[in-house]
Amino acid sequence: MRQFFFHRGQLLGDAVRQVSWVGGTPTPPVGTALFCPLCSEVWFLAPIEGEATRVECRPCERHDAGARLGKSSLGAVSRLEPVGSVWRSWDSEWNEALPREVLKRELLLTINHYERSYHESESVFKT
Repeated sequence: MRQFFFHRGQLLGDAVRQVSWVGGTPTPPVGTALFCPLCSEVWFLAPIEGEATRVECRPCERHDAGARLGKSSLGAVSRLEPVGSVWRSWDSEWNEALPREVLKRELLLTINHYERSYHESESVFKT
């Protein structure tokens, strides 16, 4: 099954995905649409030919300042990945399927996230 990866409508690449085993059950990969709950945009789309697409709510990179730490019905929420990231720390098969251009984008997001975090923490400690 071929999966295509789009960021804001631009094709970044594709990958061949295989059925994986989850809890002893063969499970086909599922397409993904990342929906920003702040601007209502599907900012990342990774459909698989002939398969269903699952929608996930994830803030896009345009909403970094307001989405890093927010509130939900469960209380304060924090993300491990930079806002706008498509990386899934819990899904190695997804991560391994990401095309080179998506990985480049992830690297730049991560570098920018940690540079901002460093400069923000630096300004907090200045007197």
